[in-house]
Amino acid sequence: MRAAARPLVTTGESVARNNGVGVGEKSESRADLLVELETLREADSRLRRITEHASDLLAEVDRRGRLLFLSPNAESVVGYPAADFAGMALSDTPIMHNVHPDDLGRFQSFHPFDRSPHARAVQLFRYRHADGSWRWFESRWQPFESDAGEQRAIVVARDVTEREKAVRALRQSEERYRVVSETTSDLVVELDAEGRLLFASASIEQVLGYSAEELVGTTPFNLLHPEQVEPLTERFIQRLGASGRSGKGAVFRVRHRDGSWRWLRGGGVNFETADGETHVVAVMSDVTEALRREAERSKLEDRVQETQKLESLGVMAGGVAHDFNNLLTPILGEASLSLMELPADSAVRRRIERIQRAAHHASTLTNQLLDYAGIGTLDAEPVDLSKLVREMGELLQTAVSKQAVLSYDLAADLPAARGDPRLLSQVVVNLLTNASEAVDARPGGGQINVRNGTQLLDGARRAGLVLGEEAADGEYVYFEVEDAGCGMTAETRARIFDPFFTTKFTGRGLGLAAVLGIVRKHGGSIEIDSEIDRGTRIRVLCPIAASLEADGLPPRPGAEDLRAGGLVLVADDDDGAREIQQEILTRAGFQVLTARDGGEAVECFRAHADSIRLVLLDRTMPGISGEESLDAIRGISAQVPIVLVSGYSRETAPARLEEDALCAFLQKPFLPETLLGKVAELLAI
Repeated sequence: MRAAARPLVTTGESVARNNGVGVGEKSESRADLLVELETLREADSRLRRITEHASDLLAEVDRRGRLLFLSPNAESVVGYPAADFAGMALSDTPIMHNVHPDDLGRFQSFHPFDRSPHARAVQLFRYRHADGSWRWFESRWQPFESDAGEQRAIVVARDVTEREKAVRALRQSEERYRVVSETTSDLVVELDAEGRLLFASASIEQVLGYSAEELVGTTPFNLLHPEQVEPLTERFIQRLGASGRSGKGAVFRVRHRDGSWRWLRGGGVNFETADGETHVVAVMSDVTEALRREAERSKLEDRVQETQKLESLGVMAGGVAHDFNNLLTPILGEASLSLMELPADSAVRRRIERIQRAAHHASTLTNQLLDYAGIGTLDAEPVDLSKLVREMGELLQTAVSKQAVLSYDLAADLPAARGDPRLLSQVVVNLLTNASEAVDARPGGGQINVRNGTQLLDGARRAGLVLGEEAADGEYVYFEVEDAGCGMTAETRARIFDPFFTTKFTGRGLGLAAVLGIVRKHGGSIEIDSEIDRGTRIRVLCPIAASLEADGLPPRPGAEDLRAGGLVLVADDDDGAREIQQEILTRAGFQVLTARDGGEAVECFRAHADSIRLVLLDRTMPGISGEESLDAIRGISAQVPIVLVSGYSRETAPARLEEDALCAFLQKPFLPETLLGKVAELLAI
């Protein structure tokens, strides 16, 4: 009987028996094998869990590029399940088909097995995910040999999209920073916490004259103006500890390589480097030229405002003087007529003479106002300034305080100034009087120097002068008064030419105001240099005279030559002025018609044109002015003599008076003999 068949023993016992091992030994080998198998199962389970939850894609490929293994997280990483890649060559997988065209050639030519054994290879490429977005992937290949001696490679692919975006954004930012710093005219610098210069844009050479290489590594605070080293150092320290951008940029001076000072405006922002250090980036603009233009614009505005102020004050002063002259005309006239009627021994005569003197003083005051307004009378002729000052020597000495020492430094061969000697003498006296009072205010007194000379003016030189904008370029003759007195503050200097402004306890404050008007009338300008406790120097510049010859006219008749009689028309809106003219002319033997305004004057003349010998017209009447009335009367008769009367000066009269021999000008206030002399002058023609 055949024995029953035995099953294929695959346990450790059968293996042991076949190898001649005892039963006890068989049991031990089987247990070891079971443990090993369990360990392998645990390892396999662990690997699966890792690959399922890993963010990186894991794969194994052979030398032919065939996928031997692909981690189960393929769908979450590349968008396709791992089953889609089973048994495929890498070149046939969706991965190859979705590589960016620009990276495909490089991806296909990549051969990690051609490298030295065990050398790690890295590949970076763009890949289109299943969701349609482009992702950056970095794959690392590690070749190895299997137990069977086959060449294989482990591939770890990682989605590095965010990293690459950050890297490219950083590169773009760095490139932008480079382009901006190289092309901007502003100066861009980077400093560390110690104040050392780490970077300077190429514009530093344009702004400060240094190359970036010369200054990088140095502490540039030594280029700052000494007055600004401390505040800007403190500002830098505060910036290191602050957050956010700086506020309003600072304006400061920096020394250029050529030694000049440049004004910069800028601010900075601090940031933390990758190493945890605090740096400051500052951007600065060269504002030297802008500040210069701003200063010039400010000076121009100041000059315009000063000119406007002077013009306004001049208009006011002229108006006041005109009204005062209208009031003084009947006062002087009545006083003079009263003196003519009084006997020499009358007790009233002295009183009226005092009234007359007071009116003359008041007239002088109004003339000073007209001088300030630049509309006073100017009888120009060549004037030797050195001779004028010498001839005034005794008068000047009495005008100077006993505490002052007066010295002269007068040139012998100066060109003649074109001016009015009477007015220029008044300027010299006013300047000396002020200088004397300034010296008197200092203990022990001081010296006063009077000098003259010539000076060439151009646009730049005129800019710093009073009335300089009104002066023409060219050579001028000047005289100046310099004192060692107390000097003036900026506020005082700004007001010294204002009428009625004075720093004295007493006085009317018209001296320098009149000087300004006189100089304006002469077409000159004034230079002032004054410093507290150092004194003041005032230089008056006048145009050089051309040849001025006498007109050669015969002496004009005076009041004593008057052939009185006939009809005279007097037109004046001021009752007092009109009445005194009427009385003076009536006493002289004339018959007088009167009119209160220009329109009435024209109609009156039209009605008596054949009988009127002479017309006196006030220049500023309501309605039709004196000048308009003059034109209307000339349209009726070209032969009647006309006197234009005004409280303003001769310079304000229309130029056509010079062309009309039968016209004359008479300034108020006037004495009876002055009026009659003007009438006699015209009637004698």
